[in-house]
Amino acid sequence: MQLFYRRYGQTHQPTLVILHGLFGSSDNWHSLARAWSKQFHVIAMDLRNHGQSPHTDTMDYVSMAKDVYETLQNNHVRCCVLLGHSMGGKVAMTFTQYFPEQCTGLMVLDIAPRRYEPLHQWVFEALKAVPVKAIKDRKEADAIMAKFIPQIAIRQFLLKNLKRTKEGTFQWRFNLDAIIKNYHAIVDVVPFVQPWHGPTLFIRGELSPYIQEKDKAQILTYFPKAQIKTYPKAGHWIHVDARETLLKEVEIFFHELIQETSRC
Repeated sequence: MQLFYRRYGQTHQPTLVILHGLFGSSDNWHSLARAWSKQFHVIAMDLRNHGQSPHTDTMDYVSMAKDVYETLQNNHVRCCVLLGHSMGGKVAMTFTQYFPEQCTGLMVLDIAPRRYEPLHQWVFEALKAVPVKAIKDRKEADAIMAKFIPQIAIRQFLLKNLKRTKEGTFQWRFNLDAIIKNYHAIVDVVPFVQPWHGPTLFIRGELSPYIQEKDKAQILTYFPKAQIKTYPKAGHWIHVDARETLLKEVEIFFHELIQETSRC
């Protein structure tokens, strides 16, 4: 599947591919992508059933990794560094398993390869409670969602996906029914083919439970060269809570990688 993407910078520069998390989109990464584009060629993608990419009934990590590969092939990108957050991190990890030669570096934000217990039922309830074809504006949707989600920041993040149709009603940009249907695959383990020995960096938020000490063994089984860093005072949304630190981290990772290899 050909994905929607946003391109930044010059194509002759080394390529950084950004993959967002569940309910996110490439738009969430615009400011960081623009900053990185001063030094790199950046492609921020909308994963299937998200943003402006096509909707489909299936949604598993192998399919999503193949989407990324197809989109890169169609844009004549031979190899790249992958940066994935949460669900996007699992897509990036899967990419290295099925297309190892196309990836020269991997950065994973606040997610491990393991299976997770279902965590988003309350979000599903909030989204399903919004009668998108009947509401008048986002304020009305926010009031309904507040009954389920007290955190304003989370509601604002989700409401970015609410768009007005040509008929004047609203609809979600993401394919909510498909996400719920395939949620078991989204929380599932990353399919393991063989260890990927490329440069790898996992970054976890100090305040987030997503990467725990017990996950290190599995991470190193999948990625023997992985480093694991913890960002103080950061939660799951590392790119929001530690924006400047991440901005510099990616630049350092990229420059060290360029010095080590000339393949890309």
